[in-house]
Amino acid sequence: MKKFGTASKRTLNMAAKPRADLRPAAAAALIIIVGGALLARFGVIARLERLEREEAELSEMTERLSALREECADFGEIKSLYERRGFGPYDRTLCDRLEILEFLEETVFPAGRVESLGINGRTVSLKVSGPTLSETSKLLDALKSDERVETVTISSFSEEQKSPSVSLTVTLADASGLSREAEKTGGE
Repeated sequence: MKKFGTASKRTLNMAAKPRADLRPAAAAALIIIVGGALLARFGVIARLERLEREEAELSEMTERLSALREECADFGEIKSLYERRGFGPYDRTLCDRLEILEFLEETVFPAGRVESLGINGRTVSLKVSGPTLSETSKLLDALKSDERVETVTISSFSEEQKSPSVSLTVTLADASGLSREAEKTGGE
C-alpha cells in the first residue's frame, strides 16, 4: 500500500499572465456615451422641439389668415356697392357739409346776414348783405388766410346806403389733403 501524504510544494510560482487594463477604455466609452446623449439632447431633440413649436405657430397663423380671408372675401362686392351708391373717389375728397357750415359760421356769418348759400362740391357760393367795404376787406383777408380755403372770388359788391351786399365764391381746399395735414399735426 501506498502512503498518501500531503503535498509539499516548496516554491511559489509568481508568474502571472498580464491582464488588459479596462479603465481607460471604460472612461472613453463613458465619455462617448455622455457626449452622444448631450449631442442628442441639445443638437437633435431641442431642434425638433423648436421645430414643433414653430410648426404650431405656423398652423395657428394659417388658421388666422384663412379666417381673415374668409371675412374679407366679399370686399370687392361691398366696394362696388359702396361706389354705386354715389361715393366715388371724387366724393371722398369733398369736405363734409357740416364742416363747411361750421367754417362759414366762424368766418362769414359774423360779417353780415347770408341771403343765399349754395354748396356744389368744393365750391361755396354766397351772397352776404350788411358788410361795408372795410368789413368785406377783413372778411376777404380772413378767408384767404384760412388753410381750408383754396381761392376766394368777389363777383359783385354793392354799397347801397340801406343794404350793402357782396357776392362771394369760395373754393375749399381738397379735403383729403386737409385730413392728411390734420393727422400730421395731431388733429388740431
